[in-house]
Amino acid sequence: MKPTTRPEARGHVEAALGARFRKVRKTQKVTLLDLAQRLGCSVNTVRWHEAGARMMRVDDIVRAAEIIGVDAAELTRLDETA
Repeated sequence: MKPTTRPEARGHVEAALGARFRKVRKTQKVTLLDLAQRLGCSVNTVRWHEAGARMMRVDDIVRAAEIIGVDAAELTRLDETA
């Protein structure tokens, strides 16, 4: 059995953006699976984005925001004064 690869953030900005994305997704009660299916990507792609290890393209962030039910700016804000 292969060891599980855990995604690691590329940097503090990526980690903050991913954490914001995850927080908003969970607040809106959208599952990883539902978001991934509706985006046409794997659950791991979303998981790696939320970990800050991989960044989504801007068009995917806009689509994710529509699916989650928020404005794209809500997913990319770095401050925590939501």
